[in-house]
Amino acid sequence: MRPLKIFVVGPHEPERYRAIKLYVERFVSRAQGEHEVDVVTPIDNPTTDRFNDWIFGQIDTCDLIIADMTGFNPNVVYEVAFAHTLGTPCIYLQFGQDESDRETALQISHYFKFSLMAEADEASLYSEIDAADLETGRVDSLDRSLSLFLNESSISGETIISEYYGAFPADAEFMRGLAESYYRNYLGFILEARPPEEFKDLDFKIVVPDTFEVTDADINRVKDDKLPSKYTIFPQALNSMERALGVSRHSNEKAEFFYDIPTIILTVTLSSKYKKIADSAYFSSVDRDALTDRLARKFVSAIWDSIRDHRRSIRFPTKQLHFVWLSELTGYWHDDVALMNDVPFDRPDGF
Repeated sequence: MRPLKIFVVGPHEPERYRAIKLYVERFVSRAQGEHEVDVVTPIDNPTTDRFNDWIFGQIDTCDLIIADMTGFNPNVVYEVAFAHTLGTPCIYLQFGQDESDRETALQISHYFKFSLMAEADEASLYSEIDAADLETGRVDSLDRSLSLFLNESSISGETIISEYYGAFPADAEFMRGLAESYYRNYLGFILEARPPEEFKDLDFKIVVPDTFEVTDADINRVKDDKLPSKYTIFPQALNSMERALGVSRHSNEKAEFFYDIPTIILTVTLSSKYKKIADSAYFSSVDRDALTDRLARKFVSAIWDSIRDHRRSIRFPTKQLHFVWLSELTGYWHDDVALMNDVPFDRPDGF
């Protein structure tokens, strides 16, 4: 499993960054779990000439933001707003408060949604601390938030922005568009047709590439080499042009299933944003892969939304429909093993 990345933002005070980082690292070591966590702060930026690019790159690829909201520094508020558009969960800290800070907090607190499962309340929005708290070791509210984060994302990334957009905000709408196109032009016709009799007990696997740093041809070579199959037509699955659609059928002594690889998802590699990230020296390949993972999951979640919307017309048993990483079927297939995924896709409740 990959290391989790926590990114600290706040007014530019290096000593405070170091104190927060040290506190989190101590907490993780006390947690006695199998957690590997990298804590990154703005003073770790190796490319000072492109400071803003680096900051937003870290926000784009981290798993959690710890935001020092002391004084409601405009840059920090902007950085947190960017995290909100990505649905990235945030923990908010304040080092003391004067009366004007309290009044500002009340005015904007509805923007800073942070729920501790069913126990969300105003008190969970901010951890009020001072430097001595970080040095001596225990800040109960911060510890509780970190504990939830380490125990599989009980921290909510929902914000009023994500509520406004429905399921996913901002740049993820591109992934939603790809998913809806894939469902509307292919998968929906398959699921709404009655499966051939010989397929009724077989699983249908939608196989998602682990990394976007590939082409259709790369995927096909892997498929032909490690996942030999034959293309089978679903006679009742006709698209809008009345053409019969098909799927690949894989058979060996261990398993038999049919599948499709939605290479439409690789369209993301043509986006200007992804190209910029892929070409940037201040992003590691693992950072890029974190973005791949996030966008792939949004693609899959949007397909589940489409299935839910068309549930009455679907004939295929959804309990036999699975979304899997390509490496889950073929083993490691890319030159860089770090880009392969071992965390399965979530199946929504009710499916």
